Amino acid sequence: MTTRSKGVTILSVLIIIGSVLGLGGLASPDQLNPPISLLLYFIVLPLSIVVAVFLLKLKPWARQAIVIISIIVAIESFATLPYVLKRSEELYSESIKENLTVSLEEVREKRTALPGGVREARPTDLTGGIQEVQNLQLPEEEVEKLAVNMFKGILTFLILLSVGFNAAVIYFFTRPEVIGQFSA
Repeated sequence: MTTRSKGVTILSVLIIIGSVLGLGGLASPDQLNPPISLLLYFIVLPLSIVVAVFLLKLKPWARQAIVIISIIVAIESFATLPYVLKRSEELYSESIKENLTVSLEEVREKRTALPGGVREARPTDLTGGIQEVQNLQLPEEEVEKLAVNMFKGILTFLILLSVGFNAAVIYFFTRPEVIGQFSA
């Protein structure tokens, strides 16, 4: 009987955890993915859980299935990135603007509540730093754009992380030494 490597165990457990979390994310009312992706995930996520359990049992068909599933998910994730970014801006820019306005008002209130000397102090006065910092105030529209772009950057990172994970799964499960573990 072939022993299971730590890599197979770790990736199988990560696939199970990620698939369960992904199923939970499908229940969200604010979906960023296109409808065809949601349909794909309703099929792929439960299937991934089943396949991952059989990866732990070193079934050869499970290794082949996870490679195919990972290829499909990586392509889908990369292909829908522009749609997700556009949709996220539509869904969340108003929410970000509201939260940002409240945050900016809180900062202004707290700053005016400081004693005069501290309120007027510049970072160079307090730290003796080399670079003098002037009153940096961006217009609220610029701050809103910055917040939306940061949110889009985080989404892009997460999607590319997903693509990278799927690429790692494909690479790992197609290596000869791993394939040997699944030989009957």
